[in-house]
Amino acid sequence: MGTRQMRSPRPIAEWSDRSRRRLGWCMFALGVLIAVGLGTWATAAEPMRGTMRSVDDGDSFQLCQGQRCVRVRLCGIDAPERRDARYAEAKTALRSLLAGKPITCRVVGNGTPCDGRSKPKNRDRSIAQCFLPDGSDVAAHMVRRRLACDWETYSGGHYARTAGGFICSR
Repeated sequence: MGTRQMRSPRPIAEWSDRSRRRLGWCMFALGVLIAVGLGTWATAAEPMRGTMRSVDDGDSFQLCQGQRCVRVRLCGIDAPERRDARYAEAKTALRSLLAGKPITCRVVGNGTPCDGRSKPKNRDRSIAQCFLPDGSDVAAHMVRRRLACDWETYSGGHYARTAGGFICSR
């Protein structure tokens, strides 16, 4: 077996027009794939805006703008899980609070009570502080109604102080 010597690639300027067009289309397609695959609906500093499509429980829902949707977990609070008492009440209250209203959500890392304490993503959900059109905090509403507790590990006690809520016993 002899050794095979590799030749140097030709500079792009020497490529045929057809090859350069193919490269251009490949670069364009790669750019589109990156933009679609890595784009998050809103840039990190930009708030997400939309309406609620569905509610998972008292602290998670799906936020949609047209056909683009993202699952959101309210930062800094904890609501009853499916197996817990008051689960249905918390879920219904969140659905009623958000139904038909434009919602604005700020992902963790962009001025939320959970900055520095929580990651911006958990499972397939964006962790965010969300607001109703009047500027009121959705999580604070849930804590004020005693349908969620302040998860101090992530909120630093923000909702216990501002919404008169109690701290979760985690």
